[in-house]
Amino acid sequence: DYGRIGVIIDDNTDSTEDGSLVLQTITNGANTEKVRITSTGSVGIGTDAPVTNLDIWGANGARPTDPFGGQNQLFISQGGTYNAGITISADNNTGTQICTFIQSNTSASAALIGTQSNHGARIRTNNTDRITIASGGAITFNSAFTFPTSDGSSGQTLQTDGSGNVTWSSAGTGTISGSGTDNYIPRFNGTTALENSA
Repeated sequence: DYGRIGVIIDDNTDSTEDGSLVLQTITNGANTEKVRITSTGSVGIGTDAPVTNLDIWGANGARPTDPFGGQNQLFISQGGTYNAGITISADNNTGTQICTFIQSNTSASAALIGTQSNHGARIRTNNTDRITIASGGAITFNSAFTFPTSDGSSGQTLQTDGSGNVTWSSAGTGTISGSGTDNYIPRFNGTTALENSA
């Protein structure tokens, strides 16, 4: 007897009977529940009281609560100092895996979204790339222009060449000469000199 599939009666009231399907496996000599399907169709893995359609509990530390009160269809939780997340990986049959993850990370004290493999990431709307992050960190917006991957020097500004290349640029230099009269608005006389307005 290394595993069991059974039914638990939740409510045996006539005409309102409810029951749950339970899957057990043997652990350290004892059958323990691993999966439960409730009468409403919710599936609990690691929990006998799923709060969403699919509730996965890592059984470490104190169980977090679902902040959305069951409104979402998937709830993955961990306690203690363990991370909770989803990893999606695809292999192209040549040994190259594209590994994507969404994670609540306790050591980083932040939500992490990205790739674990050496691949870029894209955010799309209407099946069109809107934000592309290359594996080296370069960010491209709307397939139109790409930001530099490092900071510029003090006082520099971002400048585009109109062809999708954005770079750091220093402000122009030069000397303005000329003179004017009080209460007049100055105007350029040529490219570097000022004089009174007409």
